[in-house]
Amino acid sequence: MSTIERLPFGPTGVAIAGRSLWIASSRANSVSRIDTDTNAVTTTIPVAYRPVAVLYAYGSIWVRSEVYESVGVLTRIDPVSFRILAEIPITPHMGRDGLDGIDAGSGSIWVPGLDVQRVDPATNRVTPGPQQMSMVTAYATASLWTIDLQFSVTRFRIS
Repeated sequence: MSTIERLPFGPTGVAIAGRSLWIASSRANSVSRIDTDTNAVTTTIPVAYRPVAVLYAYGSIWVRSEVYESVGVLTRIDPVSFRILAEIPITPHMGRDGLDGIDAGSGSIWVPGLDVQRVDPATNRVTPGPQQMSMVTAYATASLWTIDLQFSVTRFRIS
């Protein structure tokens, strides 16, 4: 067993990208990259207020941040140069630290919130997804799965 000691305060989200582990730290307003061969934190990137979820998809790191009860931000990061490529406004979150899940599938990034939002990784544009207040989204088997505030699971077929 190995413990990584130099993580910023408040880790809330985790994603694997090749030989890297990416950790969102909500109380540090940052995302850190850990080299899985050495267990060393190799970089820490400041992001918008309170990152809660992180995802590796379509060649980028995607970080969901909450801005209190206002609009949120989806930050897109290049995992090689560590540059922020885009900061995309999204609707407010509906979850809490550790219970916010974004996912990728069908050529899109799926973001939960007041309504599910679909982000096109080719343009970074947001379009409406299913009208469903949700805390978590997951994509599998040509379907988007959500968990709402009453902890109900809903399946939406996506073509």
